[in-house]
Amino acid sequence: MDIFPQKLGEVMLKLMDQCRFLAKEEQSSLRPLTVLTFLQHMIASPNVHLMFFWWKIQLCAVLFPDELFDQRIDCVGSTHAKCIEDAKKLAGEEPAWKEVKDAVNEVKYPKSKEEWEKVLAKCQHLLSSHTSRLPDTNIYQLKLLDCAMDACINLEAWEQALCYGSRTLGPYRLYYPNFHPLRAVQLMRVGKLQYSQGMLPQALETLKQAYDIMKVTHGTDHSLMQALMDLKEQCEAIMKVP
Repeated sequence: MDIFPQKLGEVMLKLMDQCRFLAKEEQSSLRPLTVLTFLQHMIASPNVHLMFFWWKIQLCAVLFPDELFDQRIDCVGSTHAKCIEDAKKLAGEEPAWKEVKDAVNEVKYPKSKEEWEKVLAKCQHLLSSHTSRLPDTNIYQLKLLDCAMDACINLEAWEQALCYGSRTLGPYRLYYPNFHPLRAVQLMRVGKLQYSQGMLPQALETLKQAYDIMKVTHGTDHSLMQALMDLKEQCEAIMKVP
């Protein structure tokens, strides 16, 4: 996409009021990736993604150029939408989500099986004790589910990991709509778990959703995208075998 330098400068000035830095690895074998997402006027859906490939920067436009440069925002409506979103993030009983918040913040990256087992036990205890007190859309409940999923993956408890991962997809769709790299990576992780459990139709559908987002946010040349396409092709090939 060709963008005039002055136009790009205007966009960056308008969008710099909010930005998110994402450093997300898909398993330990993948190289680090940093995604810079600019958000305009507190909108959850990103307008632009900048992908950093070591010394190179790739600009990915999520909206079409006319939409990107000429978008008009209703500030009152945007503020109202933001308040609704914030209310969803803290839905449920306050004592419960504060307890979960503290527990999640205490978790450091475990280095041994025993440490992962302790993390998983803590997550399972909180998830079971707050079943009726916190919805999965609560931001700290969502972080807890992610933590439990990571613990299960590291302990090779694939079925449990899929259970927790599946619960995150709804909240991820809510908080990271449209073309968002975080949602793409989460869909890919859940798709891989479905594939490992022999749930091929479900895995293929989930991987297709991840592919549709990742081809915009990452581009077809990215290593994570290559891994996704390989997994998707494997799934399709198995399903074709009579």
